[in-house]
Amino acid sequence: MRKYHSVYPKLKEMMKTIRTNNLPVYVCNIETTGLDPIKDKIIQIGATKCSFDGTVLIPEDNLNVYINPEISISEFTENFTGRTNEFYASQPTLEEVMPSVRDFMGNNPVIIGWTASGFTSKFLMQAGFMTGFMVYPKMNIDLVDIARSTIPVERSGMNYKFATISNICKVPVSTSADSPVSS
Repeated sequence: MRKYHSVYPKLKEMMKTIRTNNLPVYVCNIETTGLDPIKDKIIQIGATKCSFDGTVLIPEDNLNVYINPEISISEFTENFTGRTNEFYASQPTLEEVMPSVRDFMGNNPVIIGWTASGFTSKFLMQAGFMTGFMVYPKMNIDLVDIARSTIPVERSGMNYKFATISNICKVPVSTSADSPVSS
């Protein structure tokens, strides 16, 4: 039997801190060559800076950068992103991009994203260690944790992948690779 835990108390406290301190939040998505922040490379960072108006996120600014991983990407990654090795080879390197990323997000951003704490933030921190332009998230609002806390398993084989949950919640998802924050 699956156990559910509520993220509500933690989320409530985070929202209080965000509102009290008038902190911007960054809806963030990254694409990588794999799942390991030590050995794999970031190939895209998309972020939208937002503020809260009550309970509504108000977009204020966007950052969307592609990154040359300085290695060949796999066929799987090419198919997943719709972009080729040649495309990525023509992009700036992580060292060239991270100053802009840190200028945009600051070094202690509040990150909102799908697997924000377990994936996005780890890759951003590793990129900061590698380049000297630290992005060490102050808080992570992890949407997959919220989904697991609020959406019960309804049928055998259900999962908590982004596409599955957005479909269940009837949230339209941009499939454009040029979208600053896409699936």
